Amino acid sequence: MGTLEVPKALADRVRTLWGEDGGHWLAILPDLAARCMEAWELDTPVVCDALSVSLVVFVRSHRHGEAVLKIGFPHREMETGLAALARFPATWSCRVFEADPTHCAVLLERIRPGDSLDREPDFAKRLRAVSGLLRHLPVPLAAEDETIFPAYECQLQNQLLRAREHLSAPGLRDRSASARLATGLAQAERLHGDIHNGSRPRSLLHGDLRHENILRAGRAGQAGDQAWKAIDPQGWAGEAVLDVGRFFQHEWGRHAAGDVRDAMTQLVSVLAGALDEAPRIVAAACFLNSIRTACWAMDTPTRALHLEDNLDRMDWLCRTYRL
Repeated sequence: MGTLEVPKALADRVRTLWGEDGGHWLAILPDLAARCMEAWELDTPVVCDALSVSLVVFVRSHRHGEAVLKIGFPHREMETGLAALARFPATWSCRVFEADPTHCAVLLERIRPGDSLDREPDFAKRLRAVSGLLRHLPVPLAAEDETIFPAYECQLQNQLLRAREHLSAPGLRDRSASARLATGLAQAERLHGDIHNGSRPRSLLHGDLRHENILRAGRAGQAGDQAWKAIDPQGWAGEAVLDVGRFFQHEWGRHAAGDVRDAMTQLVSVLAGALDEAPRIVAAACFLNSIRTACWAMDTPTRALHLEDNLDRMDWLCRTYRL
């Protein structure tokens, strides 16, 4: 077997994110892939050039059949994602066949037909798919797991702190957006307190349950929620309702301006029923995702557009659900 070629788009993203360290990793990546191919008895590799920060290769395993070899740059999120996959129920998430945590390499089930939920045109079917995952994917956390998986509340507080540092910096131009964000930061702390109040069990969460990370795992037309599986978790410790936010954010962008608010009201209602939560709590979790994304936007060159979009979502959630 010849040496696998690292896609240029992947190499560019790795260098952007991890600089010189990323370059060193890219230099050894073909050898890492070759060693995994040999150790796990894999052949017929086809490199996937889809948007990713990991090398993804479709392969055939002598032991497991069709599979996916994934090797990521060693970093915290990659490590916790692999640990999460090992704990999630295989009925609802991608199965792990082999793993080398030291090198952030894993051999995964190749989900068939593998269409992402993003390609499902029916809004009601998308809601049914994510409802099943939200009900069944989170698993209870043992005390020792709290040392493995990052706590949602710690990530939130770090982002709020960084956003406040940005807002206090001299020369900030958009004072209107800044004032709205400052108000949102205080609201986020209060709303997170409503969720993180000791009344809900701690669970292992996916952390990035958006449409592209939900794949069809059964034939078209198959009945039941189990026709879908989750991939690429980040692995968080927190309350189960906190996993709704990423889906809400990405679903918002799929609807026309005149329809989006009615659709999002339906989304909140359906997900509240699936999780046995009050709609206001689901809306609060969606608000927290939006404020986190707004905080992230402060660090990006195109932050004005992302910031306004998230502030608008936050405003609508506050008005509609009296947050």
